[in-house]
Amino acid sequence: SRIDENFIRAMEDYVDLSGVPTEIPVRFALVTSCTNQRVLPTDEELYSGMKSMDLDRLQNSAYDIGTPLAVLHATRDGNWLYTITPLSEGWIRAQHVGFCTREQLVHYLSAEPFVVSTSAKIDLYLDQRLMRHHGFARMGCRFPSRDTGQAGVIEVLLPFRNDHGVCEFRGGFVMEAQVSRGYLPYTPRTVIVQAFKLLHSPYGWGDMYGEQDCSRFIQLVFSTVGIQFPRNSLQQAKVGRLIADLARESDRARRLEALSDASLGGVSILHMNGHIMLFLGAVGGVPYAIHDMRG
Repeated sequence: SRIDENFIRAMEDYVDLSGVPTEIPVRFALVTSCTNQRVLPTDEELYSGMKSMDLDRLQNSAYDIGTPLAVLHATRDGNWLYTITPLSEGWIRAQHVGFCTREQLVHYLSAEPFVVSTSAKIDLYLDQRLMRHHGFARMGCRFPSRDTGQAGVIEVLLPFRNDHGVCEFRGGFVMEAQVSRGYLPYTPRTVIVQAFKLLHSPYGWGDMYGEQDCSRFIQLVFSTVGIQFPRNSLQQAKVGRLIADLARESDRARRLEALSDASLGGVSILHMNGHIMLFLGAVGGVPYAIHDMRG
């Protein structure tokens, strides 16, 4: 059913815009549990029509454990926080956030040594025997780390939310095979190998279901080599050096010529209206790409 004025008025009251001061004291925090970032502070799902039930228009993005946040505002009941992450801004449930100082935030993000998740998803455990499962993190997440002395297991530092909403740091454990010590080398082969680790992963509009959409796919892959892409495809298309600008009316020969350079594979992205792909290169004059798309 269509939303009505009652929904809108109630939401306007809930977000408490009148409570926003002239100067906002910014608070800092870390995500302590994988969480959705919403356009409005609600888990209700809004769709454009009956045929787009997997495209929730209120789903903005989703973030993994350890994502840094600037917190600017809260709903009247304090259950939702309006936040800015390095990639986007929107509403996150307060129960998935632990407040910390700016100094703690900077130290956590820059701590060394560190590991980077290189599997589509890695498992996080609370014990060295890998028996107490804590959650998962997607590709490209960075965690401070240290050796455990046990083959195949690495200890990582994880943020937790205490009963007062404050961030506490404790040790967690990951399988060494699922991470890299430091960032992977930035080479076409590395990028292509990482991209194919996501092959056949389900599509997730705005990271729904803990998965990824086309632009998040690009962002996850390049995060493993230490390159931070913006969140959406239009912003991503402005990153780096423009190789070719092919108008809709460009003929096939011109398109193939633009994609014929073998050195472009693995380090180039292809953008079109509302979608983005990773260019893999050309084989026998035929260009190939890998991308995450609905359907």
